[in-house]
Amino acid sequence: MLKCPTGSNADEWHLFLSEYKDALPFVADQIAEAIEALERQVYVPGLWRCPKCEFRLRQATHYAATGTVGARDEPGDKCPNCNGPLWRVSERQAGNERGKRCKQELERTWMLDAVIEKQALALMKIRAGSANPVQIARETMDASAEPRPPDLGPCVLTG
Repeated sequence: MLKCPTGSNADEWHLFLSEYKDALPFVADQIAEAIEALERQVYVPGLWRCPKCEFRLRQATHYAATGTVGARDEPGDKCPNCNGPLWRVSERQAGNERGKRCKQELERTWMLDAVIEKQALALMKIRAGSANPVQIARETMDASAEPRPPDLGPCVLTG
């Protein structure tokens, strides 16, 4: 068995390949296996998307004998909306999508909190008898008076 360099030092690899020229097929196989393993890690297993309509498909295989579920990572399914091909989803795309959805949900939560706070204040005024219920109802239903959440900026993975 050959003692290959471990790590990414180019000088060590150059020295190894110059000394063991007959090891080139072995090294080529090792590199091909490493590239294949890295390509499998870049994508989210079993997650596909349509580039046209943004449809997302999560494929899974249910193993009845063991009761487990695994990703079915086989291409071939078409988009049910536009019949186009489905593309694999990378880890970065999935992370960016999660960040975008998280931002949307935070904004939605802030908006709902503001509406609830406004309605609770109106209810307290009505119960205290210090306000006209009809006028309070009109004010709380006025959509133009809704507060806006702070801008969170872009939620994008980089690097």
